Amino acid sequence: MWYSHFSRHLFYWTERADCVAVKLDNLVNQSAQEYVETIYKRYEKTGNKDDIQDAIVDAARLQKSIHRYEAEILQLAGLGVEWKHASDISKRVGDVVKWLEELLLLAMVDAKDLIYSHSRNTLLYQSN
Repeated sequence: MWYSHFSRHLFYWTERADCVAVKLDNLVNQSAQEYVETIYKRYEKTGNKDDIQDAIVDAARLQKSIHRYEAEILQLAGLGVEWKHASDISKRVGDVVKWLEELLLLAMVDAKDLIYSHSRNTLLYQSN
């Protein structure tokens, strides 16, 4: 009986993690690098850092969720297949957040440096 309760909980959290993956795919339209490039191009065109900030907020919501789900799965099942799956989703979300944060940081410090780094393909998302 405890096993079915355990299985239901594990299934619930793995389903939640899968929902984050779907939401991420919808957000980035299947390509994280192309999504970040689109955000960069929007910033380059308008000079508005809020475009980058808004994108970070959207991705950070997913990051907060997947971290919780990953922790719940770890508590229930340890470092098993289910946790690895959630961890892979977490890494994908984390990459998007990290790439966007790099854009925002460079845009805030020196927009010319951001444009220069982009032109040399030295931004984090350009090297993946």
